[in-house]
Order: sequence, then C-alpha cells, then structure tokens
Amino acid sequence: MHMDVMTALCKTYVNLSKQEIDYKNSNQKDILLPISHGYQTVEIEVTIDAAGNFKDAFIISKEDKYTIIPCTIDSAARSGTNIAPNPLTDRLSYLAGDYCEYYGIVGIERDKLQKYHTRYMSQLHDWNTSEFKYHKICSIEAYLLKGSLCRDLLEHGILKKDKLGNITNFQSGYVRFSVIGDDDEARVYRNTECYKSWIQYYDSIQMQEGKRLSYISGEYDYPAGKSPRRIRNPADNAKIISSNDKRGFTYLGVFRSANDAASIGYRDMQYMHNALRHLITKQGFSIGLTTIVAWETSGRDIPMPFDALSKDIAPESTETEAEYGRNLESLKNKWLMGFPNDSEIMIISLCSFALQGRISISFYESVSASEYMNRLIQWEEDCSWYKVKMGSRNQVFSPTVYEILKAAYGSDKIKKESQVVSNAVNRLLPCVVQNKKFPYDIMYCVMDNYLKSCHESKPDMNILAITCAVIRKYRKDHKGEVVSMSLERNKADRSYLYGRLLAVAQKAEEVSLWKSGKKHSTTAENYQYAFSLNPSKVWKSIYQKLNPYLTNLKLNGIIKYHKEFEDIYTMMTPEMVEDKSPLNELFLIGYYCELNELSNRNNDKYQDENEGEDENE
Repeated sequence: MHMDVMTALCKTYVNLSKQEIDYKNSNQKDILLPISHGYQTVEIEVTIDAAGNFKDAFIISKEDKYTIIPCTIDSAARSGTNIAPNPLTDRLSYLAGDYCEYYGIVGIERDKLQKYHTRYMSQLHDWNTSEFKYHKICSIEAYLLKGSLCRDLLEHGILKKDKLGNITNFQSGYVRFSVIGDDDEARVYRNTECYKSWIQYYDSIQMQEGKRLSYISGEYDYPAGKSPRRIRNPADNAKIISSNDKRGFTYLGVFRSANDAASIGYRDMQYMHNALRHLITKQGFSIGLTTIVAWETSGRDIPMPFDALSKDIAPESTETEAEYGRNLESLKNKWLMGFPNDSEIMIISLCSFALQGRISISFYESVSASEYMNRLIQWEEDCSWYKVKMGSRNQVFSPTVYEILKAAYGSDKIKKESQVVSNAVNRLLPCVVQNKKFPYDIMYCVMDNYLKSCHESKPDMNILAITCAVIRKYRKDHKGEVVSMSLERNKADRSYLYGRLLAVAQKAEEVSLWKSGKKHSTTAENYQYAFSLNPSKVWKSIYQKLNPYLTNLKLNGIIKYHKEFEDIYTMMTPEMVEDKSPLNELFLIGYYCELNELSNRNNDKYQDENEGEDENE
C-alpha cells in the first residue's frame, strides 16, 4: 500500500471528524466511526434500567441493524474460534451466563463457551473499575452478572424452543443495549459519552505497551497491531495490511519483527481504515470484489469517476454536441467554485479474490481538482452519443462505466462477481481518470454482445447507443478520428456504407409492416450478426426478402428508399463488394446514423404514414 494513500486517508479522517456528526439520528452505517470502534449488524436490542433490571427486548428491523460498537485490536480482527470479546455489544454466547444451559451445550464445547463469557465479563469489569467508567456501562454489567439474559429473552418471546426444550434461533445473534432512567441518551450505541469512555480507557491500556515511531505520521504512538476487517462491507474479512507470515519471506531475513519492517501507529491505522470505510459507504462504486472510491481530503463533495456528469444536465439542453460540451464546461466551473488551488483528488481501486485473505490496491492516482474535472469532461465528450427513441428528440449522453460493462458482459456475469468483469473495471478506470486509451477487447465485447442479442429479441436502441458511444471513444483514442453522431453522406468507408444499407432495408420493412398491422423484427434486424460477418453474401438474402415489402409501399416511398440505396451503391467500389472479410466497428455507426436520419427526416411520422398508404386510396 503506497504511503501517500495512507497519509491522504489519515488527513481525510481528521478533516471529516471536525464536521458535526449526528450520531443520535443518522443511519449508523453512514457515520464516520470514532477510533476504537467498528460496525456490526445486530439482531436483538435489550432495554434495562439504571439498577440493571430487565425491562424490554425486541428484534431489530433490517433498516436499523447496523450498529457502532466499541472494539479492541483483537476483537476488530476476530475470526474463527479465537476468543476476543468486544467490550460491549457482542454475540449472545459472549454475553449470556445462561447460554449453555438454554442452548443445550455440553462437554468441551460448553467449557469453551464459558471461557467466552468469562473473558467478556472480565474485560467489561476492568473498564467499569477504571477512572474512565461510564454509569450506563456499569448498569449493563450489573444486569449481565445476574446470568439471566437467555431466560429473559425466552420469556419475552424473542428466543424460541424446540420440542426438546433447546433454543433454536439467534444462536450466533448479536445483542445491544439501551439503559433508561436518566436524561442521557439511553441507546448506548448512539451515546457519544459511551464512545469517549471506551476510547479513553482503551488508550490508557494501550499506553502500557510503549510507543514506537509511526511511519505514516512521523509521530510516536503505540503499535497498531492487527489490521481491522470489514472495510468494504460487513462480511469483508480481507485486509489491506498484514504481517502474519512468520515462516515465509514477508519480512524474515531482513527484519527481526513485522514492526521493524513497517511500524504503523494505532491512531494512524484507525484513521486510515475508518476514513476508507466511510468513503466507500458514502461514495464508493463496487462491482464484484472490486471497489473504487474517489475523494477530496477536506471532505468536499466531488463527482465520482463512474457516475455520469451529464445526469445533472436537462435533456432538452443537449440536442447537439456543441450544446453538450458547453453544458459540461458550465458544470465544471460551477463545481470548482470554492475549491482551493491546492485541492487534491485521490482515486483508488481495491481488489481481492475473495472476502478472506488480502486486499490489493490495484490503482492509485492523486490529481488536482481542476485536472480531475478536465479528465472527466474529456471522457464524457469522447465517449458520448445520441440517446434516442427513433423519431423522438435526440439527447446527447455519455454512458456510465457500469452501463458499458453491462453492455459488454451482460447482467448475469456481473451478478456472478466474474473476475473478467473485475479486471475490466480496473482497465476502464485509467481511461476515465487518466484519459488512457480505451481497450480494444472491451469495445469488441460491447459490439459483439449487441449483435448476438439481435438473434434473441428486437435490438435495444439504448444498448446500440452505448455501443456507438464506446466505438466513438475507441476510434478517437486509437485512430485519432472524431466520429460524427450525424450521418456523413460522403464517408466512403466499406463498413460504414454496409451499415447504412442495412438501416435503409430495416426502415423500409418497418414502414411496410406498420401498414399491415404486424409487429415483429425485420429481416435486417434478425440478420445483423450474420451480415457483419459476411455482408456481400448476406445482403443478397436481405434484399430478396425486402422486395415484397417495398411493393407494399406507395410510389413515393419506393422511390425514396431506392434512391437511398443508389446513393450508397455509387460510393461502393468493386473491391468493397468483392471483399469477404467481416465488417469493423464503423458498421454500427453507419447503421445507427442512417436509421436516425430516416426516422427524423421531414416530419418522419407523417411521411411514414404516407409511404405506407395504398396508392389507390
């Protein structure tokens, strides 16, 4: 992990912590965590009074499950059967003195679970006998010393018994507390005094370990120990920093211990991970096991690299490329107002093969705010196209990276967390934030996926628009060509011309079908994929099938489409016709532009109706 990333995250945490945070009312998942605290999904809430008497309990709703809990270094990294109790909120097996009795656990397993409870109560007691104790935590200890938590939950209908008398639900459930009886916030998991009490107590404990130089801040602090988990989501056990390989060559042979290799202070470790968690939750983009996040260290809101800037532009104001460019420039100026000149934007990508093991930072970029916006605008201008429903008003748009990936690989592969998709995300990120060249294979996947989908259903014009936007970006990057969104009647490119032919055939058949009251895909649509592979051969079949439809049109319609065919034929050389190679990506550009032109020319709806009228009417 690059040291600059660590420094930026620590700086971000300090800046964010200065802002007013509503711990009492906000969704706890979205809040910046205090140090020495973590997140946990909790199922049960128990209410007691100041004297430690049980009052109520309920099952927590799905929306309210995310809970801020105090943690130790060990409990924050707890896995498997390691005994490492959280200081307050934890599993029922740690909290309940009567757990084994009600869950019917005997033998070695019973001995182990009793150690869980004993260790938990010992840690809680040490906290409550320190100078940093908090009276509500003392009330919780007083209640748990009674050893009646499972019984109380059973009597209150939270826990359920089977026919043998054993409890069957919430075996691994987490429990949190509310303590009523005074004016302080009853919900200890939302009580800032409780947070402060634990932070101060744990700080005093850690100080006994002695201080070392932290390589991040350059200040002395006690060692961070194990790296926290749950960075990307509550199920995430993978870590960014780890040094537990004592038998390999992580540091042995050069250093005596992991701390000699890289010493990180506890606060720096907490700042870094808590800031990263918060940023991912608030503004991260995740697909599969890859997560990307961009941020500004002072906490200012910024546009994300995988969102579309154009979503903030009114559709009616982007009917031309020039209007689209002016609107983007206006957005940039509005966004940069108030940003200092030295403002920096950080972008990172986190990748792993599973929710266990290690997370790698596969991409890191630090850039000024103005340059960041320039790059986003360049991406959107280069990768843009007309998004239309044929015959309606055009609107220039730029597809998001997610839309591009969906067009390239399909929804199923994205949902299955495919490694191919994760790799593609990391290859597209530099295209957006560094203006790197668009990869050929991803462009080809988008085009190929669209063409193959035409076999199964009527072509989706929105997917076609995304495909054209990607092709436009690719041609700009690799050929230096600015592909026009409007029809270029003088463009003598073989693939482009064949695309135009297919569009004319499709439009003529559509009008004829409309007159007959039929609704099905045209021959041109059904043959798109085969046509792209062998256009000269397939075109003969398409044109033969088109003849009956042409004769169904009024004379002016027949003349119109034949003239369009003739205009295209005159630009095609014998070499183009004899060439049996597949068409390149410009085929779809020519197809879309011709279809759009035919649909919008001369009040298309009125014209299509007249083309479809019977000559003798």
